[in-house]
Amino acid sequence: MLGCGGPERASQPGGTLLFVSEQGGAPAVWRLSPEHATTGPLMGRPEVVIDAPGAWFPADPDPRGADALLIAVEDDVRGHRESLWRVSLSDGARERLAGPHGRIRSPAWSPDGSWLVFETDAASYRDLFRISRDGSQLKRLTDAPHGSFEPSVSPDGTQIVFASSRDMDAELYRMGADGSDPVRLTRHPGDDLSPRFSPDGTQIAFIRLEEGQRRVWRMAPDGSGAKPVLSTDASPLQTAFAWSPDGSRLAIVLEVGERDLDIHVVNASDGALVARFGSSGIDEHPAWSPDGRWLAWTSGDRSTSDVWIGPLDPKDPAGGPRRVTAGAGADWLPRWLGSPAAR
Repeated sequence: MLGCGGPERASQPGGTLLFVSEQGGAPAVWRLSPEHATTGPLMGRPEVVIDAPGAWFPADPDPRGADALLIAVEDDVRGHRESLWRVSLSDGARERLAGPHGRIRSPAWSPDGSWLVFETDAASYRDLFRISRDGSQLKRLTDAPHGSFEPSVSPDGTQIVFASSRDMDAELYRMGADGSDPVRLTRHPGDDLSPRFSPDGTQIAFIRLEEGQRRVWRMAPDGSGAKPVLSTDASPLQTAFAWSPDGSRLAIVLEVGERDLDIHVVNASDGALVARFGSSGIDEHPAWSPDGRWLAWTSGDRSTSDVWIGPLDPKDPAGGPRRVTAGAGADWLPRWLGSPAAR
């Protein structure tokens, strides 16, 4: 919690907010933490997480809250290279987990933070690999033509859901956490992408492309009961989504006008609107606070964007939405980590 004082202070969000900042030119990862706050939640002095060459981007939040999982990108005479790093938020110590390779994308932690899975072109066009938190025990999980990508680990750590083009168009598959027994979940003429287990493991949300539409769908882990989260009257362009920590809600990015994206928080069960964030312009990259009471997002175009946060409850005593970055250049892609847990 933030600072001290009365009920308003007690209601402030906690954790650590990572984001990309381009105030120094190349994208770098910065953080804002409650202990740095002065006038309000996360309004204190931001700190750079890592000062190193190349462009840096935050990836899946560490379940233990202790480290930043980052992707580093370098382009020079040697070509395009990407690497996966784990950086301590306490002392800045960093360890390269994988790379450099031409592509390292979509890393996803196991629920206990002891291992992660990611996609890479290290041995093929694109396949999934698993690696321990300390960089040991690297194991290839898939070996399929046309690639496997965008993994998500089940809350009990036993299953991985992912997209793959092994049967031509992108479909969703589920396999054991060791790569065993892959099972196809969807059979659809368009692409099915970006699957994510709900925090309770009872649902998988994903993006379905169909006849020029891009919508968020959900289904059971065995592939049954697939249906759109929102009614078909909603925007046909739904670019991204994020599960709330308790799995009861989804934050969905919708197109509400030309070059106008808003974030709608809806009940996962029936699509009913709970809250809406955004104004005229681009509002995207939703990230939930660890307690599920707040949302962070990016607002603005790529050259002038900032990170905002807002409570789900408009009557929250901490107040309404507010901008929490204001540096020169673009600030974007927030990731919200909880308090550090024991390693």
